[in-house]
Amino acid sequence: MTELNEAQQQAYYLLHHTQAKEVHMVTGVGVGKTFMLGVASMPFISIPGSCGLICAPTVPMMRTATLKGIEDAWAEVGLRPEVDYVINKRMPGVEPYSNIGSENVITFRWGSYAVLTSLNNYNTVNGSQWDWVVVDETRDVPNFEFALGKIRARMRGKLFKKLGLTHKILTATTPPDNVKYYLELKEASQIESNRIRIVQAESYVNQHNLPQGYIEQLEATLDPQTFKREVLAHLITAQSSIYAYSFTRSVHVGKVAEDPNLPIYISFDFNVSPMTCIYAQHTPDRKRIRIIGEERIINSDVTELCQRISAKYPNPHRLILTGDASGRNRTTISKGLSNWKIIKGELKVSDAQIRLLSSNPLSADYIVLLNSMLSKHGDIMISDTCKYLIQDMELMQRDDDSGKKAPDALTGHLFDCCEYYLWTFHRQFLDRFAKKGNLASI
Repeated sequence: MTELNEAQQQAYYLLHHTQAKEVHMVTGVGVGKTFMLGVASMPFISIPGSCGLICAPTVPMMRTATLKGIEDAWAEVGLRPEVDYVINKRMPGVEPYSNIGSENVITFRWGSYAVLTSLNNYNTVNGSQWDWVVVDETRDVPNFEFALGKIRARMRGKLFKKLGLTHKILTATTPPDNVKYYLELKEASQIESNRIRIVQAESYVNQHNLPQGYIEQLEATLDPQTFKREVLAHLITAQSSIYAYSFTRSVHVGKVAEDPNLPIYISFDFNVSPMTCIYAQHTPDRKRIRIIGEERIINSDVTELCQRISAKYPNPHRLILTGDASGRNRTTISKGLSNWKIIKGELKVSDAQIRLLSSNPLSADYIVLLNSMLSKHGDIMISDTCKYLIQDMELMQRDDDSGKKAPDALTGHLFDCCEYYLWTFHRQFLDRFAKKGNLASI
């Protein structure tokens, strides 16, 4: 089996060789947290009749990341799917977990069980009693404090009680933007070390298992605040309430000339007032990015906006469009058509010229992309004519969970246009980071 790194060894020891009821791993990316959940669960699942709970923030994350990482750990000690355990079906010769069925249940051939659940709705843990629980990426669990409270209330599995074993909880996460509750857990661990223990570790503890230069690339890519959180596992409170905290007018604003040989990228945000878009250009290698203009019309509609665009850029073949993905569904009162259908007709562009993602980015993901690009891209510039976008960069604030907060109803719409543009065309700036599974939307 793969040799456990220092953080994994510590978590395993605290979980299985002390009386602590909860162990919380708070580490940098790439430490092997999900793999550790699988390793840590093995002594529990080896007890016939035991019943545990495996939690992920969402169903897609359970399917694509959490369960895979856990099964990888099981495979290293020889546990075989369809032989030693089955998922979502009955194991021959073993009493089923429920008379209703085996959906979302892992059944082991010796008669222990692990139930799979998403904590998107933490009330899903109600109604059952668990011997052990493992939770993956708790920072992505909505209201984790309350979810953990629900789990604690269900830690009274009958088998462990009968055997005199301590019911155990293991959680794993990279530090979130809002660290308040994790600081409370850390303080509690110092007061009640017999009940709660914290394992905190930098990504460097698993450097020997990571691609060569991986951490160095993250340091070169991520803004300093994100690097401290994602790699060094610092439980740091946001240094600023400003959303674009890496934006500096003297660095990112200047005289910008349009390149006639490059396409014009237009990114829309749809509102009754103001109706907005930005114009942008970037080189094919994306090493030079320019925001070359903006439109902001009070009490208008998408038709008037398109008329302005056509007057400025009469050749529609130069245009590549993106923007608010929800504009597919929003309609204008005057036309009764989706905004994107109106834009397509007014600007005379083809479907291939409209680049929309299936959904808008999560704010917690976009704040990393925006500030990392502002901090480390090296050649991104906003034209000094973009009065309202510059204003948005300096005024948009964030809440404790990295959500966007505008000071008033007219602020932030150009900021949103920039968000859709960067998210659609420049997410690959963080590709190496995303491939480790940290930006869920990428």
